Amino acid sequence: MLPKKRNRAGSTTIEFVLVGIPVIFLIISTFEIARAMWVYQTLSHTAHSVTRHVAVKGAGCGGTNTCSQTIGYFATDFANISSGMDASQMSVTFYSQSTSVTCNPLNTCLANSTVWPPANDNAVGNDVRIAANIPFPNALAMFWPGSGSVPFSTFRFSAYSRQRILF
Repeated sequence: MLPKKRNRAGSTTIEFVLVGIPVIFLIISTFEIARAMWVYQTLSHTAHSVTRHVAVKGAGCGGTNTCSQTIGYFATDFANISSGMDASQMSVTFYSQSTSVTCNPLNTCLANSTVWPPANDNAVGNDVRIAANIPFPNALAMFWPGSGSVPFSTFRFSAYSRQRILF
């Protein structure tokens, strides 16, 4: 004789809850980690590229040679290379041997006509540096117990690059 069938109507729902919620959390976590890696890599690559560009426009671009550029030019270059990132959220500081210019946020320096690097720091062997940072709102914080009504937590990614003026 066959055993009696039991009513299993609610077991599918329970199984979905037990398996589905962790899987959804895993998918969101994967996307957030990928987005964080993209933001950091883009910021780091942009800082390196613009620092290299500043160094190439170094000592050979002073005096009678008119290839020197401005903070506004390099800030625009930074905004263009870091496509997909909001220039009104980024903070970028340009450093030379004795001077620094901070663009906080970056879009405030797009029209800055200060020649960079400055004439007194524009010599072979001098360093030019760029430090940049951008806030990263993390969607995973909304799942953190006790986070209250704040849906996103923010932390900052920072990048730094240094190049020597070689010619």
